[in-house]
Amino acid sequence: MYVKKTLYIFLIAFIFFSQCACGRREIVLERVTESRGTETEGKSRAVPAGDRSDGAAAVEKQTEKKISVFVCGAVLKPGVYQLPAGSRAEDAVMYAGGFASGADREWCNLARVVNDGEKLVIYTLEETAKMEAQGQAAEGTADADTPGDPANGGGKVNINTAGREELMTLSGIGETRAKAIIEYRTAHGNFSAPEDIMLVPGIKGSIYASLKDRICVN
Repeated sequence: MYVKKTLYIFLIAFIFFSQCACGRREIVLERVTESRGTETEGKSRAVPAGDRSDGAAAVEKQTEKKISVFVCGAVLKPGVYQLPAGSRAEDAVMYAGGFASGADREWCNLARVVNDGEKLVIYTLEETAKMEAQGQAAEGTADADTPGDPANGGGKVNINTAGREELMTLSGIGETRAKAIIEYRTAHGNFSAPEDIMLVPGIKGSIYASLKDRICVN
């Protein structure tokens, strides 16, 4: 009788502890499941960095700004062309079919950025030869005798009284032309009008046009 009672108590205790253990396992499993579910949800909502950059690049490409440039002169296909903003003069020439026969490929600064609404003229070798004879320098280059900057000084320069250094502050007037101005007025007297400066050898209409607003005679 005593043995049966003992076995009965042991069986009840075993069943009790087994149920407690099962309950704990279920709680742990629930917590692990919830944790994994939250982690998976977070991953599904996250957008990979690569996808974000690709999307931004796609938007940029769709909204890329275009400019219109009229390319004419010594090119194979003159006309108005749509180019991406920031394009160079060389790009514009290529859009127009490239240089035509006899084009002066070095007169135009092909590395410069072209602007919306610009007219880009490609001259022939014959045309640029005439322009050089008139004292006009190639685009994007500085005349070896023209270090003057029209922004220097601010006020007008009196070409009848200015010395060599002051004359050289004028656009298109370097040391050689400044000396020629002084020699001319020494030999012929003062200039009567600003445009008389074109009587000085080496100073043509294109140079006068660039400095006429900076000079005076009294």
